[in-house]
Amino acid sequence: MIRAHDVLPPVLPVFPLGGVILLPGGRLPLNIFEPRYLAMIDDALGSHRLIGMVQPVRAGLGTNLGLVSGAPEIYGVGCAGRISSFQESGDGRYLITLTGVARFRVAEELAVTTPYRQVRTDFAAFEADRGEQELRRSLYFRHGPNTQMTLLTTFDGAVPQECYQRTHSVQPQQALALLNSQLVLQSSRHLARSLNSETNGDLKVFIEQAFLQVLARPAAVEERKIGADYLREQLEFLESSETAKQGATNDTADLKRPSSDPTLRARENLVHLLFNHHEFVTIR
Repeated sequence: MIRAHDVLPPVLPVFPLGGVILLPGGRLPLNIFEPRYLAMIDDALGSHRLIGMVQPVRAGLGTNLGLVSGAPEIYGVGCAGRISSFQESGDGRYLITLTGVARFRVAEELAVTTPYRQVRTDFAAFEADRGEQELRRSLYFRHGPNTQMTLLTTFDGAVPQECYQRTHSVQPQQALALLNSQLVLQSSRHLARSLNSETNGDLKVFIEQAFLQVLARPAAVEERKIGADYLREQLEFLESSETAKQGATNDTADLKRPSSDPTLRARENLVHLLFNHHEFVTIR
């Protein structure tokens, strides 16, 4: 089982910045100009690309958290952000964007030789923050009154206050959540591009492998025919539609945008449909 505190670093550089809050899944543009924080960004780019955003404590508020002597106090909870965008200005500044990954507790601040501050982190209490970012076939998550994964709150899960009773129902917004989830979209593109490369573009082999990878079973004869017809119709549409070409990319590593290759994009769409198949998602 993969948990947040297994894959996130135990030590993070921190950027105490008053009046600024980063939340999981949120985006925060920053203008970096102080030498110590320029050094922090350089070091983060050379390793895990993560920094911790924390709030400084105003005078008279909060309690001492065992921080390094002489440094202003910070609150005990921050948010790890991944550097998702980076640009150098012409005057020595860095223009970056952080994408929130998960909250953490400040276990302790470390005595370091770097010009920026570093803390030991504890992500265990905030595993739910990374629910939509873990690439895994099985989902393990906490389901309690105050800790629930954002995507799964759309589903009619068990009620903790009522001994986890769950009524059987299917809500229309569940399908919409899967159809529009960035996790599902990006996973579809990643798998389709990998399978397309592994199968050397062979249509029949691609369809068979897509069913095996997503649904863990071979495609039936009728399903293979439907899949081939769907890919042909999608290809015709994508080749003739100027609107569909907008925002596409030829960078196979860019999972945030669909492929600009009509054949590959059609296959991305087929895998996306399989991820939304009723056999793929089961909630017990």
